[in-house]
Amino acid sequence: MTVGIEEAACRWLNRRFFHAITTGMPYLVLKWAESADGFIDGIRSIEHPGPYRISNEASRTYVHQWRSEEAGILVGWGTYVADEPALTVREVSGAQPQRILWSTRGTWDVEEGWKIWAAKRHPKPWEAFQRFARESGLRSIFIEGGAATLQSLLDHGLWNEVRILRSPIELGRGVPAPKMPASAILSRAENRPEGIQPLPDAIGDNAVDVYLLSILES
Repeated sequence: MTVGIEEAACRWLNRRFFHAITTGMPYLVLKWAESADGFIDGIRSIEHPGPYRISNEASRTYVHQWRSEEAGILVGWGTYVADEPALTVREVSGAQPQRILWSTRGTWDVEEGWKIWAAKRHPKPWEAFQRFARESGLRSIFIEGGAATLQSLLDHGLWNEVRILRSPIELGRGVPAPKMPASAILSRAENRPEGIQPLPDAIGDNAVDVYLLSILES
């Protein structure tokens, strides 16, 4: 029994490494915050240019910890243009992941330190995404948006883990959150081995849902 528990803990704690060496692909972690009525952002306007704050302060600290635990961090073109995200590790002490802009609209002027994965006019852009990912040499990538990028990755099976911060805040209207595939496996903290990565079931008033593409913890 002890051996089985230790093996499960080893698989969980080293899931990025095992996935990378067996598939040649980085371990892809998708993350978003979702309102109680199913939106990841509100309607942008002059009065409220956004982005809307959905998760609580404690959750945002966790997100910075999560960022520091992955080798790369990626957003799509729309999110980069709309929000100009820093995607840096600020709230905790930790490593800064390689920042990546994914674009199907060609290249884009970005700040120093960013890499661009561009697939303009590619007949199968998500095949190009896989090629970029394989050639990156990164063991894992944390993907924070936007909605179209997240949904496309889910639809094409290009994910390993999803973390959803569910807020009690209601937006009324806005950008619909991505839809999880029916085959996704909901993973609870009580079933996962203890490790260096904090993945609780709740952070204050934000519930934390963790989904896995395949079973790792048993």
